[in-house]
Amino acid sequence: MNIVITGASQGIGYATAIELAQKGNNTIFCIARNGHNLEKLQNEVAKINPASTVIPVVYDLTKLCQGTEDIGSIIRKHIDKVDILINNAGLLYV
Repeated sequence: MNIVITGASQGIGYATAIELAQKGNNTIFCIARNGHNLEKLQNEVAKINPASTVIPVVYDLTKLCQGTEDIGSIIRKHIDKVDILINNAGLLYV
């Protein structure tokens, strides 16, 4: 399956990516601002289940409406459909 997870660099998003990677042959697009943690996740998944693939996408979702490259365009470069979308990213205003 093709899966997209936002907020995947830590916490629930990270754990969800690990869980889904263990469950078969999945392509998981992990979106977050923290590229280092996404790379760590990618390496961890490769060890757990080489049949699943994590594609790290370093992207700040707060930029969606600011004219930068659309996240959908980035994903469509790799796949033609998304089977599961997990919107997990959060934003805190203090």
